[in-house]
Amino acid sequence: AALRQLFHLFVAWCHANLVEHSEREFSVTRLSLGKSAADWPDFKGKAHNTAAVCKFLRSFLDSPAFAGHEDKMLLNAFVGWSEVQAVMHEAADTFSEQQANRFLKGGLTCLRSWGILAQLSARRHVQRHQIKPKHHAYEEAVRFAHRTRRNPRTTWLYRHESFVGLIGKVANKTHPATASRRVLQRWLVGFCRQSDGNLTRVAFKRKLRRGKLRLKPFVVG
Repeated sequence: AALRQLFHLFVAWCHANLVEHSEREFSVTRLSLGKSAADWPDFKGKAHNTAAVCKFLRSFLDSPAFAGHEDKMLLNAFVGWSEVQAVMHEAADTFSEQQANRFLKGGLTCLRSWGILAQLSARRHVQRHQIKPKHHAYEEAVRFAHRTRRNPRTTWLYRHESFVGLIGKVANKTHPATASRRVLQRWLVGFCRQSDGNLTRVAFKRKLRRGKLRLKPFVVG
């Protein structure tokens, strides 16, 4: 009942903040919870839905009702994570110096707050807020982006996940008998038009037939 009520709050928050999602109702199974009261939820979901849930939790925890030290550390973790997401969303392919510093500060705030929560849980002998290999990978990505000023949104797994979503939409518009060929053709057309955004569809087809299409150099992340 508590999870169902929380999900209804999440849906209402998404509606009020114009956040799209395809998240299904929260349940014990979906949060990897067993029968033991010592179990700690381990949320699993699509990247976009997970981001929406994290933003909701930040808003949910930012309340006088959650005034304890552990609550504040958990809120700080979500605040830091949200700052990282905000910088990636607003920045171009490369960060400015200010954006790079905001990105680093947000990422380290998230990780340090989670580290404090892990220590508090260990002292109480509770298996919560555990440090996992993905936290080390997250720190590496944060520091790499700050050092090179390359927006992770255009590199790393972020770009790969975006590509899977885009190519899936292309595949849905093809016939099963010719799907493999048509998916590649349609993706090539989209990629070439993106390379030269000034081309109209008619002009693009004309240049493609005449073999005069030239692609701009690009970097694969």
